[in-house]
Amino acid sequence: MSYTLAEAATAVGMNKTSILRAIKSGRISGTRDELGQWHVEPVELHRVFPPVAEQRCTTDATQRAAAPDDAVWLAEANARTALQRLADLKAMLDEMRTERDAWRDQAQRLKVLETFSHMYQPIEGSGVMEYLGTTGLGIGPYGVLALIMVMYLVLGCLMDAMAMIILTVPIIFPVISHLGFDPIWFGVIIVMTVELGLIHPPVGMNVFVIKSVVKDVSFATIFKGVIPFVLTDLVRLVILIAFPLLATWLPQRMMAH
Repeated sequence: MSYTLAEAATAVGMNKTSILRAIKSGRISGTRDELGQWHVEPVELHRVFPPVAEQRCTTDATQRAAAPDDAVWLAEANARTALQRLADLKAMLDEMRTERDAWRDQAQRLKVLETFSHMYQPIEGSGVMEYLGTTGLGIGPYGVLALIMVMYLVLGCLMDAMAMIILTVPIIFPVISHLGFDPIWFGVIIVMTVELGLIHPPVGMNVFVIKSVVKDVSFATIFKGVIPFVLTDLVRLVILIAFPLLATWLPQRMMAH
């Protein structure tokens, strides 16, 4: 007694398309009746595809071999779950430590800022700021501004942006106020100058960061890639100094409303 395609597929737990593909590829032999239906002999079919009952027995035996004892398997599963929870707890603790360190650094910076504010008070009372901010140096307001910008470019070789701003602004800002510059405009200029100081040759701190990430690229190549950005920042600073309204127009409009 031969199988039809549907009976053959049921017998081996496969679909009719797979059986028909096996027949056409010659893996198993089949015949067609006068109605065009395929028939397969059971012996020929099971020579290539084992019966469903035999497949189930093989699968059950494999599972029993992999997990011979249900209690052992359950214990292993519980152990894996506990290890995963411990890993999640460790990651959460590491994240909390990182956040704690960030807040600690912020508190230290604020403490330094407060200290410098107290240090500035006797300097302000002595008239030093008025001396520097008027005619004491003999170079005019924009000359003093140029010296301040050069100072930030040099500091960019030694410390990061936040440290530069916190350590210097309490001392520099009174000079700028006495020179008559707009505080918002000066803030924009300082931020741009600080960021420029972190990338300009010969010792831009951000260049060293890039070098630590891309180790197979030389410093000369990195500095060559940085130079266009340095020139662009210089042009932008010159434009902002020549036209302060570019930095102050929008804040003035917002404060007016």
